[in-house]
Amino acid sequence: MAKIMLVEDDEKLRNNIYSFLKCKGYDVYDDMDFKDVIAYFDKVNPDIVLLDVNLPYDDGFYICSALRRKSHVPVIFISARSRDIDSFCSLLP
Repeated sequence: MAKIMLVEDDEKLRNNIYSFLKCKGYDVYDDMDFKDVIAYFDKVNPDIVLLDVNLPYDDGFYICSALRRKSHVPVIFISARSRDIDSFCSLLP
């Protein structure tokens, strides 16, 4: 089954996503130190990354750009942001 690296600092949301993915049979890796997400990525070598935008040390955009320098693994951004200004759709013409 696919290995999913879950990078989410909100414990309740992380636990919900983790439980859902595990019950669907995925291998989920979420036990990381948010100070070194890239090292954890290297250790896990996931098939896909679910990446929060707001994290305690580096934001998701910075981490994604660091991942892109070393891998083409799919990255899906997850976020609890709800304001219109935070939406990528609000940037489209």
